[in-house]
Amino acid sequence: MTPMPSASRPTRSPTRSPAWLVIALACAGQFLVVLDVSVVNVALPSMRAELDMSASGLQWVVNAYAIAFAGFMLLGGRAGDLYGRKRMFLVGLALFTLASLAGGLAQDDWQLLLARAAQGLGAAVLAPSTLTIVTSAVPEGAARARAIATWTAVGAGGGAAGGLVGGVLVDLLSWRWVLLINVPVGAVVLIGALALLPESRAGDRRRLDLPGASSSRPAWPPSRTASPARRPRGGPRRRRWCRWPPDSRWSPCSSPSRPARRPR
Repeated sequence: MTPMPSASRPTRSPTRSPAWLVIALACAGQFLVVLDVSVVNVALPSMRAELDMSASGLQWVVNAYAIAFAGFMLLGGRAGDLYGRKRMFLVGLALFTLASLAGGLAQDDWQLLLARAAQGLGAAVLAPSTLTIVTSAVPEGAARARAIATWTAVGAGGGAAGGLVGGVLVDLLSWRWVLLINVPVGAVVLIGALALLPESRAGDRRRLDLPGASSSRPAWPPSRTASPARRPRGGPRRRRWCRWPPDSRWSPCSSPSRPARRPR
């Protein structure tokens, strides 16, 4: 007897989360990242009074986050392509949340600066994944354009709301809550992302260029703090050459117009 062919069971495709939930989670991560760039500015005097920090130490409360954030963002984006955008979103958000907790509980200035640098590193891993998650959640066209516009508006709102949120938290609670407020919000976003975000990656299995990423770090902090040298009092003034509109001839600058290099 020939065996009867068994009926093949239909395979269920994994349920896809609603696009608006995916976009909302990605935008929440982006909001936290951009918010922390400026939210600590209002709390700097309170930090200085309680932790006995110097003026340069206060500047590094802001710079430690910004340098780590901007310096490792390309590496974070590449890691998302290799190891998965959802995975890097979770790793970056978890690091960002734990660093916020450590900064809010800091008892010395070096602890606060180390926590801020760790926050920036987590933000550098988190931020590139938010945009790729948004673009992969909706098809190409008008819907994707609206999603990217929403992501951009949320990021701009986070930067604008930093001073307001920081001022309210410092007045009502203390400077520590400028950092501790990220802990419950980050935990909620982390749980939602773990359950709802889809995984995606670029498919390229090449390794990260860690030497290249580390060698680029010392190159740009001096350019951040460098300022143009002033002309000594009574010394000769260097002539600046301008060409505006671009199709006109080169001539010495006589008014604050668009400067350019002198042709050789």
